[in-house]
Amino acid sequence: MNQFDKFYSMIPVDGIWLDMNEPSNFCNGECGFPESNFPLDFIPGGVNLDSKTLDLNAFHYGDANHIDFNTHSLFGFMEGKATNAWFQKEKKRPMIIARSTFATSGRYNSHWLGDNSSTWDYLKWSVAGVFNFQMFGVPIVGADICGFIGDTTEELCLRWM
Repeated sequence: MNQFDKFYSMIPVDGIWLDMNEPSNFCNGECGFPESNFPLDFIPGGVNLDSKTLDLNAFHYGDANHIDFNTHSLFGFMEGKATNAWFQKEKKRPMIIARSTFATSGRYNSHWLGDNSSTWDYLKWSVAGVFNFQMFGVPIVGADICGFIGDTTEELCLRWM
């Protein structure tokens, strides 16, 4: 955690937000290489599963294939665990908020549901997301109140809170 030691020496913090803590990039699949033609039978929300992340045919350390979707989420889980261990070394009880989590991540960090839109549908989905994460062993969960993308209204913000 040498980088975090350097950061902490400049800005002593009691917590951190691990945003985009999954293997991510801003292209589809491997940047600079053609996107794979991986056969996808299930595409949630109509978005290709390797959109804004590693190609599904990519391999991680130890020959773990990225198509194993647990591998994708375990990356964020391990980052949260390592960050928590750093704070414990400093004898601090941290507030760590992470976007990418895995079952039982609540032992190490809390969870943020990710960017959402300022719509009534996203309000409804965020309530379900918060409740679902309780079953995954993550007791502290939150959403962007009022939404993050788009314009909100006073009524939407009041209801969301």
